[in-house]
Amino acid sequence: MDIKNSFKHVFTFDALLNIGVGFIFLFLSEKVEGLLFNGSVLPHYVWVIFGAGFLYFAYWQIRIMIKSTAGKTALIFALAAAWVPALLVTVLLVVPLLPVSARGRLILWIGNCYLILLGGYYFLLIRNKAA
Repeated sequence: MDIKNSFKHVFTFDALLNIGVGFIFLFLSEKVEGLLFNGSVLPHYVWVIFGAGFLYFAYWQIRIMIKSTAGKTALIFALAAAWVPALLVTVLLVVPLLPVSARGRLILWIGNCYLILLGGYYFLLIRNKAA
């Protein structure tokens, strides 16, 4: 398996996904809240911060791919960027901090599994670079 080629495909897919989620959080935050929580729970500026964070991370991913500087430090950052939100979403799903709807729970679990698997992939790449 060509890890470098595979990495570019995964990073590209994730960057495109982050761009989509970022724009959704920026411009459709009310619909997202209705889908996840059945009503308004978080202030609008929180969704703007989330959306800007997703867009900035996508920008960083694209910049890393263009410059071909996906070294160990970049992979560690990408791993943290996947697993820290996964941990926070897991806490949100296990401890009822916010009134998440059944639909929202399903969406968050799917996203959480994606983040955990993505972080695992980055972890394997880090281990391969160390060897």
